[in-house]
Order: sequence, then structure tokens, then C-alpha cells
Amino acid sequence: MVTTHQALLRLHVEAAWNVRLPPIEQNDVSLLPGGHRPYWKLCAAAMAGDHVHIWRPDASASEREALLKRAHEALNLPPTVAAATGISREVAFHQVE
Repeated sequence: MVTTHQALLRLHVEAAWNVRLPPIEQNDVSLLPGGHRPYWKLCAAAMAGDHVHIWRPDASASEREALLKRAHEALNLPPTVAAATGISREVAFHQVE
């Protein structure tokens, strides 16, 4: 069974935040109706040389621009450097056999 990074990210976010997501086939996706509404408006992931942005549907265009800037700054920091206030980070590993 082949599982893509995007599918693993989707499973992780749905389980951790009790939200519903469509299949991640683009870099930007929005939460589907029917799940929990998390406190965050953007969940950004860097994986396999690519970025995925998961948005709460109520994030306005101006909020999205500002949040993307902050998220990309945080993603570019080494994991040993503290992120700015209001940003949390986590690392997930996938074992390849």
C-alpha cells in the first residue's frame, strides 16, 4: 500500500484536530463543513520540499496573506529556534521501509 505525504498529513490533521478535510491535491485546501472548528485559521505544513496550507473557511484574504507570511517565516527557522508568539510547531516522522 502506497500512502502519500499528503494523505498522511490529512489523516494526522483530521485525527489531531477533529476536523474534516478533502483529499489534499493542491497546496491550499479548506476545512470541510461538519467537523470541529479549531482555534487556528491556518495549519501550514512543509514536507518533501513542498508546502501545504490548510485554511479555516472564514479566513479573509487579508488574514491569509499575513498568516502565510508568518507561517513561512516560522517554517524557515531551525527546529531549535523558538517560534514567534502565537505560532506552534510540531515535527512528524514517517518511516520508510
